[in-house]
Amino acid sequence: MEVLEKIKGYADRMTEIRRDIHAHPEIGFEEVRTSGLVAKELEAYGVEVHTGIGKTGVVGVIKGKRGTGKRVGLRADMDALPMDEQTNLPWRSKTAGKFHGCGHDGHTTMLLGAARYLAETRDFAGEVALIFQPAEEGLGGARAMIADGLFKRFPCDEVFALHNFPGSPLGQISMRTGPAMAGADFFDIHITGRGAHGAMPEYSNDPVMIGAALAQSLQTIVSRNAPALKSAVVSITKFNAGSAYNVIPETAHLAGTIRIFDDEIRALVSRRMREICAGFAAAYGAKIDVDIRDIFSVMRNADVQTAAMADAATELFGAEHVVTDAEPKMGSEDFADMAMAASPRRASKESGSWPRMLWNPRVAASRSPMFQQASARFNSASGHLFRFFRHAPNASAASFHAWRSSRRYPKRNHASSRFGSRATSLASKAPEVSVSSSRVSEMVRTATLTGLNGRLSSILHAWSFISNAPRAGGGPPRSAQSNRRRLGRFRASKTARRS
Repeated sequence: MEVLEKIKGYADRMTEIRRDIHAHPEIGFEEVRTSGLVAKELEAYGVEVHTGIGKTGVVGVIKGKRGTGKRVGLRADMDALPMDEQTNLPWRSKTAGKFHGCGHDGHTTMLLGAARYLAETRDFAGEVALIFQPAEEGLGGARAMIADGLFKRFPCDEVFALHNFPGSPLGQISMRTGPAMAGADFFDIHITGRGAHGAMPEYSNDPVMIGAALAQSLQTIVSRNAPALKSAVVSITKFNAGSAYNVIPETAHLAGTIRIFDDEIRALVSRRMREICAGFAAAYGAKIDVDIRDIFSVMRNADVQTAAMADAATELFGAEHVVTDAEPKMGSEDFADMAMAASPRRASKESGSWPRMLWNPRVAASRSPMFQQASARFNSASGHLFRFFRHAPNASAASFHAWRSSRRYPKRNHASSRFGSRATSLASKAPEVSVSSSRVSEMVRTATLTGLNGRLSSILHAWSFISNAPRAGGGPPRSAQSNRRRLGRFRASKTARRS
């Protein structure tokens, strides 16, 4: 095929670039040499280059020769891992403690190859943004570029990325719609006990023993608290304590990661970790500090864009090399944040697009779906009531009578009890909230319920008082002036009750 044949002509240069990047790895936000190499190469292709986005990020812009069209983003990450390479390859890492163990050197090279092809041909309509991202390995490089105005400066209707997977057969391209890679939290647990000589443990409050028991107990969150059909992983990857053979240390440090596909499970795991740690602190008389940080969002692929990618891969490589129902991976990718932030359009089943706003319901209660649902219902109900109070005094007797006769709720069932209980039920389901790893959920929940119930109660009791109060001798609906007088008496009685 013509496209593949042209790209094969780049092989020698692309191999040279990839090995050069591999031999000179740079970890998150330190990719000065790598970003310089990328910028220089893009300029050689005739690409418009922008540097310093999200500190060390680079963006190249290519405009097609077919006129206006979609603005598409293509993204690759550039950072290495803080670990030693243990190979004897000629292009092995020349920097101690740094290694391209995740293949980002390959990602960067692949995007440079795509940039060269697109720049040489420009046989497309619209515009392509080539996004070379720093600090994917848990340091928030995607969020840094977004915060630095990435999609304001380079708006994208769609954005695409890929990740190498050595476990797959050579030449296979795998994808899936919906959740594809897990969201991730990182956590640190600091235990402070009491140190002592190793020969006299009775004088200690041993943080090592506390930590060992705690590490085992945390695994019960997945096995005994999370629903069996909901995926969750809690992995402790660090356990540091002490420095001498004969001294029981005063402190111990545990660290690790949580992986999930569901925000409710994310909140559950976080809450149970804090509860278990608080229980251990009380039981052992130790101090235990817990810090849990949201690092990666869940990576969800949109239906339409995934299908388009599958069609392109099938056309280029044949259906036998394309897998469209790959299993989700518990690994994480901060490209999830770019996928959500690329476009301001909200998701819809009709369009198949996915939310493209940087949004996390764990950051603020006002952004949680359940809170928004409760708030929408409250606003709708209160809006109708305010409009009624504004217009009812001037309404004709006939229209007022018609309105009163068509009320949904009988006199014995006050509207306040119906609306109030429903709003309370919805608001009470708002998920746990964590800001900067501090538990503020109870405060937010209390404030939400207090404000919601207080406003609803006042409005709806006033409504009930005016519409349901018996009229002496029956007769036609009250006049506007009569309604105003009754509203004034209601307000006066309410003031008297408060005093």
